[in-house]
Amino acid sequence: ALARDRFEKDLLALWGDGVGIHGAAARRVWNTCSVALPVFPSNRWIARLDRRGFQVSAGSACSTGKAGPSPVLSAMGITEDIARRTLRISCGWESSPSDWQALLEAPKGVHDELENPGKTDGPGRVIQI
Repeated sequence: ALARDRFEKDLLALWGDGVGIHGAAARRVWNTCSVALPVFPSNRWIARLDRRGFQVSAGSACSTGKAGPSPVLSAMGITEDIARRTLRISCGWESSPSDWQALLEAPKGVHDELENPGKTDGPGRVIQI
């Protein structure tokens, strides 16, 4: 829980009000967080984080393939706009604080990529000529 809590604190420091940590004040499972990232829909974050080797999701495993906002997030009073930007992130027993730190670095690059799609280069990315 310490690495997860540090990850969440660092996300808030990075983007402030652009980030939402769902259930932060509640007792939670030690290895999972639910966060709303800035501006872009979760599917765009997921695809780009996957390219960087991080497997995150937009909902619980039992909701895979279902469309629409999460019933759990709706029940928590999360707006549809925030729910569409939400990722569920979890780790395993062998995940280290450095794994969480690496995951923190990845959204910074993804955010820049999403804001400036023509400026990126490298494998699988658009290069403007």
